[in-house]
Amino acid sequence: MAAGAVNLWRWIPLLGGIVALAVLFAQLGPGQVATLLTSIGPNILVIVALFASHECLRALCLSRCLPPSHRPSFRRLLRIRFLGGAQATGRQMTALFSPLTRCCYGCGATIQRVYTRSFLRCGIVSVVVLVSILSAACKRGVSGAPIRIDGSSTLYPLTAAVGEQFKVNNPNAVLDVKFSGTDAGFATFCKGELDIQDASRPIEAAEIDACRRANVHFVELPVAYDGLTVIVHPSNTWADAITVRELKTLWEPAAAGKVTRWSQVRAGWPDRPIALLGPGSSSGTFDFFTLVIVGDERSSRTDYWASEDDEKIVKGVAAEPGALAYVGYSYYERNRASVKALGIDDLDDSIGRGPVEPSADNVRRGLYRPLTRPLFIYVNTDRMTRPEVKAFVDFYVRQGPALAARFEIPLNPQLYNIVQQRAIQRVEGSLYERPEAKDRTLDQLLNQ
Repeated sequence: MAAGAVNLWRWIPLLGGIVALAVLFAQLGPGQVATLLTSIGPNILVIVALFASHECLRALCLSRCLPPSHRPSFRRLLRIRFLGGAQATGRQMTALFSPLTRCCYGCGATIQRVYTRSFLRCGIVSVVVLVSILSAACKRGVSGAPIRIDGSSTLYPLTAAVGEQFKVNNPNAVLDVKFSGTDAGFATFCKGELDIQDASRPIEAAEIDACRRANVHFVELPVAYDGLTVIVHPSNTWADAITVRELKTLWEPAAAGKVTRWSQVRAGWPDRPIALLGPGSSSGTFDFFTLVIVGDERSSRTDYWASEDDEKIVKGVAAEPGALAYVGYSYYERNRASVKALGIDDLDDSIGRGPVEPSADNVRRGLYRPLTRPLFIYVNTDRMTRPEVKAFVDFYVRQGPALAARFEIPLNPQLYNIVQQRAIQRVEGSLYERPEAKDRTLDQLLNQ
């Protein structure tokens, strides 16, 4: 067999493997390619190391077996072994596969037989690599019925981001992530129609009763903090902070149709009309704000522009110089260039006097009062028997802290370990069912 032909046949398995790999990568997304390389990388490295070691040993063996008159350098032998007969002279090739090399190749070895062995060996290596590639490619993560998620618009960006990351390693999983507001979400969740409920407040007693009547059991998992943020138009030069008493004057039911100008909120502010925007009545943000500011949950003036979509509220404030609204902190953070946040003075000097700016650090330290709140996901316990739901929840509590830094305010680090244990052990019920819960922080409730 001619040396050139032998050399060509020797590389056909490797070329075939490269083509197959290119075709496979063309069908995968960047995240799946990264996962695939991570899976097969160690296998390829081991195969290459074994193959190189084997060839080096054979070249070393040849250098010892050949007579001095026909013995090429060790470097030359490596080139012959790895690059094929085209790199060797006819005399050296004859010497390499002469009967004098029986100690390396066995009795009666010939050029054709040795290259046949090389061809088979390369073929076997290629098959092993391709099997590794295909097995990794077929390992496409969990799949199954769609994972249905609804609820809070505040938590929606974080949950949607977790879902996108989850699908990188589980491209066959189907996630149906929506937001209709915390109240509307709980109404659907407690009928057993959702797998996971996003919530910007704890589940309430009436909702717990509705779940029990429908035989819906759940696990409550805190995933982040939020600090409700009062925002105004950037051109507003008179208001940099506002007190909780002034917020109540502005938002209580008695203010409807009466408190309509800035001068009515604080003496010295201009006699200009206020355009109020805020969440709708099915929002958990609405529930929480009215409870801590007005003093009675769902008690609010109704003559304001309402929406369940915080992005629309932010855009409305950005378009109206006299506007004021309240939204989740993440929506303010992402739109700092178009709106202005007001500091909040809770009029309680026990932790310091004066207004406190909304910030991730102030929220975690408990200084931004009373507008700091935890955010939750509620998981239907029975649905956690589905591999895809369990895998998503496990992924959420493991990866949520890193993503929360981008979309919400992360919990204090030590709390995530407790939350992960609640998910693993499927601890049912709510921390807030206890009467004393309303007077305790999330840290206290999780650590008791």
